[in-house]
Amino acid sequence: MEWVLAVLKGCGYGLFLGIMSIGPTFFALIQMGMQGGKSAGLRMAGGIFLSDLLVALACFFGLAEFFITPQFQLGFSAFAAFGIIFMGVRGAWVGYRKFLTNLHKPIDPKT
Repeated sequence: MEWVLAVLKGCGYGLFLGIMSIGPTFFALIQMGMQGGKSAGLRMAGGIFLSDLLVALACFFGLAEFFITPQFQLGFSAFAAFGIIFMGVRGAWVGYRKFLTNLHKPIDPKT
């Protein structure tokens, strides 16, 4: 019975931290919802949930010791940094191309 309380307490803490932490995933989810609509936002939220659940289950079944090794942390940090830099450069490039496209459009006097 004691382990049930521990699991519920852990789920409560996880839910609290998930609600209180605003990170890149939060902003990516908002962007996806605004650009792709409700269904795209829900699909992305489902994917985020499944990936978090997978990591939690991996830790529960004994991979937590692997996740705290310096080699894993260095590799994962490099992978995450590459992903964030890629998203930033891609976003800037797409925005710049839209700017250049709109720069050469004739101005409509009716607007």
